[in-house]
Amino acid sequence: MAFQERELNKEEIAQLKSDNRYGFKLLEIKKRDATAREICHQLEYVVQELQNDFRAGTRRSDAQESVEIAFALGATWGNQLVKEFGWTWICIEANGVENYVVASGNRSVFVAPAPFVKLCLDKPDTRCNILFAFDLIDGGSLDSLSENGYANLMVSLQQAAKEPSR
Repeated sequence: MAFQERELNKEEIAQLKSDNRYGFKLLEIKKRDATAREICHQLEYVVQELQNDFRAGTRRSDAQESVEIAFALGATWGNQLVKEFGWTWICIEANGVENYVVASGNRSVFVAPAPFVKLCLDKPDTRCNILFAFDLIDGGSLDSLSENGYANLMVSLQQAAKEPSR
C-alpha cells in the first residue's frame, strides 16, 4: 500500500494539543513526573475500563463522545511516543483516507493512535496492547524493519494475535 505523507498544519497541531489536554484529564494521572511508560500503562487501563463499559452497554461506541475520547487518548498516546522515542506526528493518506499518525524517524513503522483506540471502543473484545507496543519499541524489537516501510504497528499486532500458535 502506498502512503502519501505530509506535515501537520498549525490548526491540526492546535487540535492535537487540545485533544492531549482532554486525554490527560481522562487518565486522571496524579503523578506530575509520570514516565511515558507509566502514562501508556494508564492509557491501556482506561481503554480497558471503557471497553468494559461498552460491553456492559453503559456507553455506546457510535456516540460522538467515543470519537472525542478516541482522539483525546490517541493524542496523549502519540505524544508519549514522540517524547520517548523521538517519533513525529504526520498525516498519511492511503486509499483516499487521511489519518494523523506518529511515525519513527526512518518511517519503518507508525502508530495511528486515535483509530486504534476507536477500534477498541467499537469492538470491545479487541486486545488493547498499548503497553506491549510501547515495550516493543522501547526494547528495540522493531529496529530491523525496513526504512520507509510504513508498517502499521497496531494492525500488525492484531494480525499476529489472530495467527495460530505453533
